[in-house]
Amino acid sequence: MKKTSKVAAGIISFLIVFVPFSDNILNIYYRFFPQSLDNPRNAIIIGNWNTKYSYSGNGVTFSLNGVDTYFSNGKYNFHGQTTISGGTGEDIFSLTSITDAAGTWDIFDKELIICQSDIKSSPLKIVFNGKDLDPNFVEEITHKKMPDIGSGMANGKSQSYKILSYNDNAIELEVINPFGKNFKTIITRK
Repeated sequence: MKKTSKVAAGIISFLIVFVPFSDNILNIYYRFFPQSLDNPRNAIIIGNWNTKYSYSGNGVTFSLNGVDTYFSNGKYNFHGQTTISGGTGEDIFSLTSITDAAGTWDIFDKELIICQSDIKSSPLKIVFNGKDLDPNFVEEITHKKMPDIGSGMANGKSQSYKILSYNDNAIELEVINPFGKNFKTIITRK
């Protein structure tokens, strides 16, 4: 019994000294190395955001207007309209689609990175040389399905955004444009 008492007293003495000491060490560590907002489960980005921007490259302009939803588990959804427009000379076109996308997101060193695992779109409107055309009519006369934005993208395609500034209601981003110059956009909380 005396041996058990000595072991218990030793463990209690160790805990009395070690616990406050380790707590002090951790406090000093976190004072000099605070936790970053880059942790996706604590990031300011979680929630619904109005997103609208466009960029051009190789004679084509891509526009996006919708709502991004960022979840605390690192999942991401987009629902809105996407438009691809371009052309040469007299032949100018645009295709607007209702688009749904899903994937994952993370923040590393003030850079938001989304990775799309699935994207679906349904043609909403076609404009060719200034004339509105019904997508269903175009499919009927050409006997071809209208292109789905997702069919031209690789599964798992990523997009990167540098976070320039943020507050609870808006985030200023620099879109890393793989087809031309980077550009700035602001997303606002919905």
